[in-house]
Amino acid sequence: MHLDTVANTQFDHLLRPLGIIRTKNDYYTLRQCMTLICTRPDRLRALQKEVYLPVAEASGHAWRAVESAVRRTAKLAWKTDPEKVQVLAGYPLDHRPTAGQFLEMLYNAADTMYEKK
Repeated sequence: MHLDTVANTQFDHLLRPLGIIRTKNDYYTLRQCMTLICTRPDRLRALQKEVYLPVAEASGHAWRAVESAVRRTAKLAWKTDPEKVQVLAGYPLDHRPTAGQFLEMLYNAADTMYEKK
C-alpha cells in the first residue's frame, strides 16, 4: 500500500481529531515517515535506519529531529484525545505511545482505510 492510495483528506481525517493538522510543521515530517512506511511496512522494524535517516537526509535535519517530531505528534495526540489513541492502538495504553508505536498505529489505520476503498 502506498500512502498516496489513501486520499490526503482521509489521512487528514485520521489526524485532525488528534490535533495534528497541516499548520503544524511536524505534520509534514509525519507524512514523510508514513509515506516510507506505507511503501514498505517492514521499515517499522528499523525506524532509525529505514525511516528517520531518509527523512532527515531529504529535509536536511538530523535523524533525531525526525524522531522528535514524531514523538511530539504522539504527545499531542495523547494530550488531545487519549481514548482515540487507544482505539488506534487496539490495546490498552496507560501512557502516550512511543514514536514507533504511534507510527505503527497510524500505518494500521491507513491500511484499514485503504482496504475499505
